[in-house]
Amino acid sequence: MTVTLTALLCFVAWTLALVLLVVGYRALLVLTFQRKADSWLRGTETDDPAFIKRAQNAHANCLENLLLFGGVVLVAGLSGQMGELDFLAPWLLGARIMQSTVHLIAVNHWMVFMRFNFYLVQMLILVWWILGLADLV
Repeated sequence: MTVTLTALLCFVAWTLALVLLVVGYRALLVLTFQRKADSWLRGTETDDPAFIKRAQNAHANCLENLLLFGGVVLVAGLSGQMGELDFLAPWLLGARIMQSTVHLIAVNHWMVFMRFNFYLVQMLILVWWILGLADLV
């Protein structure tokens, strides 16, 4: 498996781990009869702890960007240019994990600023890859 495919698989695993935090917390409440399984309605405010809400948001952030990463990897693979991504793929994955980790820790001005910088790294890598795959750089 290439470095890029490994990074993509790890990105998927990280996204899954984040949702399992939320699902695990909620399953525990349901299994201990503290909440009904239908207590969490989409689009409504919950009384989940702040950490669980942050995990839910971090998971949503991962889902939003997983498609971008996967799309670029798909194009690179189909065009025979997968090796072009190998150097930066671990950096994109690391920036994603750091962004999510900072999100899990807290939400305040400095943490959001730090989180944005990790997000910016990912976006710059994706733009670089797209330009490179299109032979524009």
